[in-house]
Amino acid sequence: AAGRGAWRSPGSPPGWGTNGVMVPSRRVMATQDPIMGPETSRSYATWQNEPMSPPLLAGLLAGWTVLDLTDHRGDVGPYVLAELGADVIKVEQPPHGDPMRAQSPRKNRRSGSFIQQNRGKRSLCVDLSQPEGVALVRSLVPHVDIVVENFTPGVMARRGLGYEDLSALNPKLIM
Repeated sequence: AAGRGAWRSPGSPPGWGTNGVMVPSRRVMATQDPIMGPETSRSYATWQNEPMSPPLLAGLLAGWTVLDLTDHRGDVGPYVLAELGADVIKVEQPPHGDPMRAQSPRKNRRSGSFIQQNRGKRSLCVDLSQPEGVALVRSLVPHVDIVVENFTPGVMARRGLGYEDLSALNPKLIM
């Protein structure tokens, strides 16, 4: 189906694809922000009177699984991998998960910043300071292709989650 709505989610604003990525533009029009609602309007680029197509690189990493051990300062790398089609599993720290969950601006009790940087990811809360948490993460490693982390150098190795430890569990691991 090559119609205008072929790549749009039902109810999504014009110009937004199924995965929330803007399509290339020829004309700028004001529309409601899909996350923040009508109280914040921005200008978004949209195609006019032409079929919409999926993002150029969508699905490039389909079939790859990523274990995201980053905190809020490292969300962009795994976010890009998710946008390229990878299955990203974000590991958040207890008791409240990623600190970005509480950041403003908020809409319907959800942080717009958190949604933007973590859309397309699955998540679980694991205490990496406990042996049970480390064991859980180690049990996931044989089932993933890529591990992304942004801890201070040496922290992951001290926890038994360094490259040497994890590559012994999965020799094809990219970290």
